[in-house]
Amino acid sequence: AVDGWQQALQVYAVMEGLRKKESKLLTMRYLEGLHPSDIAHRIGIAPNTVAARLHRLVKRLHSRFRPDETVMTQVEF
Repeated sequence: AVDGWQQALQVYAVMEGLRKKESKLLTMRYLEGLHPSDIAHRIGIAPNTVAARLHRLVKRLHSRFRPDETVMTQVEF
């Protein structure tokens, strides 16, 4: 099993590999707790576009973790 520090390091490593726009979306959604419609309003794009980008991004991030070490299994949109 992966402990909290290992999970944090894994997430940090993955975030380092993201483009700035992708990192910003994840930060606004999961660290700031903003709803996709709020994010859309802030950055000037459609809410459905935000939701689709987050979905694709989270799916891509899932693929970077081994199944037994996935830290983002409870992500909700």
